[in-house]
Amino acid sequence: MTRFKLLLVAVAVLVSTAVAVPPAKSDTCILQGLCRNCLTPIPEKQPCKYNPCTGEYICGTCTTHCVLPPA
Repeated sequence: MTRFKLLLVAVAVLVSTAVAVPPAKSDTCILQGLCRNCLTPIPEKQPCKYNPCTGEYICGTCTTHCVLPPA
């Protein structure tokens, strides 16, 4: 009877640790291209890549003709 209880406790511990572990995040974050407005007197935009996973912008220089960076 004690082996059965020990086995039952071991199974309960394994199940509770499996449920407590959060799911892994995806490594397939895709950079999104966009043109942000520049704070200049002439209407200019700057091409940027945005990574939604890190929240970072990687931007180029402000130009009158915004060309998106390659994906």
